[in-house]
Amino acid sequence: MAAYHDFRTTALLDLLEKPESAEVWREIDSRYRPIVIGFARRLGLSLEDAEDAAQETLLRFSKACAEGRHDPAKGRLRSYVLGIAHH
Repeated sequence: MAAYHDFRTTALLDLLEKPESAEVWREIDSRYRPIVIGFARRLGLSLEDAEDAAQETLLRFSKACAEGRHDPAKGRLRSYVLGIAHH
């Protein structure tokens, strides 16, 4: 089992199409879910609603990645994920 928490975000994104991508997705989830929850809470959502928003955000992010819509050259993944959360 690889220590994905030591990987840079770009390296994780490169691994998403490999067989072990379920573990990579868990690492992305553990990195970005708390960020999205905190963002949603600062916008005034209850904890429960913020958790729902994080789930929806990460689902939309996974679809965007599968469709090749995320371009790392256009900015940080954190900004991309928070942009999804905001909209």
